[in-house]
This record gives sequence, structure tokens and C-alpha cells, in this order.
Amino acid sequence: MKVTIVGDSFSKGYLINNSYARLLSKAGFSVLNISKNGATSSDCFKMFKERREYESDVLIVFVGVNDFYQGISAKFAYNNVKSILELSLAKKKILILPPFIEEETCFSPYETINNKIDSYDESLKELGDYHIDGRNIPGRYLDGLHMAEDFHENLSKEIIKILKEVEDAKKNTRKIHRK
Repeated sequence: MKVTIVGDSFSKGYLINNSYARLLSKAGFSVLNISKNGATSSDCFKMFKERREYESDVLIVFVGVNDFYQGISAKFAYNNVKSILELSLAKKKILILPPFIEEETCFSPYETINNKIDSYDESLKELGDYHIDGRNIPGRYLDGLHMAEDFHENLSKEIIKILKEVEDAKKNTRKIHRK
């Protein structure tokens, strides 16, 4: 199964060796990872528009937190994700909501960022075929934003469940057409 990933440092694997993208590849999926550390949703839209995915079965979009760090609204990030999905030729689309960032009392904008993640979640539910809420994936923080490999392992397990479901549906469709 061919999977295209569009995202930021979470998808690129910043500070870790085995990101969820790499774990999907190790699990036998063909992965095109169009991700960049520090990417905003606008950056992701531009990167995706330039590269696109070719005959992907599934598109995964995991972006937003860098927008919120830069004061960009959840609505703006939503519109960019929507544009990515509209350009995509993938048969199924998975949207991953970023986990909350660790709040520090000495840096009050973190609470604002987490509030934007909540707002972003509400709007993203309108898009895509599948949704994974990163706020509910267990894992340790490395630096208050980026997650350790245990988060990526748990996230990859959730994604693999969906990919297997998509594969099974695809096989069943083939069987029906052969009869």
C-alpha cells in the first residue's frame, strides 16, 4: 500500500530515530514523506502542490502546531489542510491532530496554543476519512513540543489499524468485482 505523508517535524522525526513515518515504512508500507521541520500548514500546502503524491492509496496530514506558535489562526490552518485534501488523489485520507504542548507557567502563550489545537480539532472533524487525536496518544515529551519515540510507536500502531482496514476494504472490493 502506498502512503503519502505531509507534515512538520512530527512527521519528519525531529530529535528521534524512529518517527511514525519510518515505522510505517518498516512495517512494509511504501511511504512518501513530504515533511519538513518547522513547516506551517502553508508550507505543507506548497510542498504538497510541488511534489504531490502519485497513486497513493492513503494520504496522512499531520500539521498545525507551527502555525499556532506563529500566531496563525486555526481557521487558516484548516483552510490549508482542506486545500491539501482537495489536491490529493489518494483514495483515503487520515488527519492527525497535534498533541497538546506542555504548558509552563512562565510562558503563557502555550495555553493559547493548546486552545487553538482544541479549536482546530473541531474544524478538522469535517474533513478527511479518518481522524487520530494526538492528544490521546500516550508518549513522553522531549522538549515540551516534540514527542519521544514511544509516542511515535503508539501513533504508528493507530495508523496501521486504519491502513489494514483500508487494505481489507480494497481486497473485498476486488473480490466483488471479480465475481
